[in-house]
Amino acid sequence: MPRGSSVLCGGKTACCCFTDGIMEAARPDGEERGEERLVNLARQCAERSTSETKTQLLAEVKEFCASQLRDDATLIVISVLGAGQKCGKVVPQVCVAV
Repeated sequence: MPRGSSVLCGGKTACCCFTDGIMEAARPDGEERGEERLVNLARQCAERSTSETKTQLLAEVKEFCASQLRDDATLIVISVLGAGQKCGKVVPQVCVAV
């Protein structure tokens, strides 16, 4: 998304932002993790908390490449919560796990 863009979210929505080091995490044979695999795993985490989603995604990436990341690996998971959902001890509109 270009800098300065905005996205309208409703209900329970999650957004994963990541550096290329996450997608390019590779096995010793050179096979890269890839964006499609990350997106599929993120969808499987749909019912998890923001923090659990981040932890699961990073654990899977590290497992895939035997913890041998070749580049920076930054992952930010942002959840837009519906009414009454909680993130920690308060009820915010957005919950972020870095």
